[in-house]
Amino acid sequence: MELVREQKDDMSYAFSELYDRHSVNARNFIHYMIQSGEQTEDIFQETFITFYRRVCEGKEIKNIKAYLLSIARNLCLKYYRDKKTTVPFEPEQFFVDERNKYESNELFSLIVKSLPLLEEKQREAFVLREFEGLPYDEIAKVCQTSLSNAKSRVFRAHKKLIEILQPYLKDLAD
Repeated sequence: MELVREQKDDMSYAFSELYDRHSVNARNFIHYMIQSGEQTEDIFQETFITFYRRVCEGKEIKNIKAYLLSIARNLCLKYYRDKKTTVPFEPEQFFVDERNKYESNELFSLIVKSLPLLEEKQREAFVLREFEGLPYDEIAKVCQTSLSNAKSRVFRAHKKLIEILQPYLKDLAD
């Protein structure tokens, strides 16, 4: 961070290192929130441009991952505020346990397709918890809410997804 902030010779290497470490998390979060490949890339690029500017301005950043996800979250909210339409989702490949590969793939696909049915705040908290693996305290920071509210949003998202997927879960169990 210091090398980037001070615009030293190693700045591009330092920023590349930050990018390599955190780009996958930011891109996945944006992808699940926006559900559009082209818009995901635009917001992803804007996230890192904003991050770079703030670092160069001397912004004190203690948790880079949470800070990047906060920027991404705000840009996603801005996108939804500016454009009130939804776009079809294109799921990405994720690691799946080989023992139950078919069932896991099918269940994962059903969950991903059900995400747009969640309220925006619940979807956001669910994606941060289940896909990004963030602890609740970081979810609270990214979502700018209390710890108990972050937990509640994830819980409600789980409950809603179970309700939505109940008929499919019965078929998978049979």
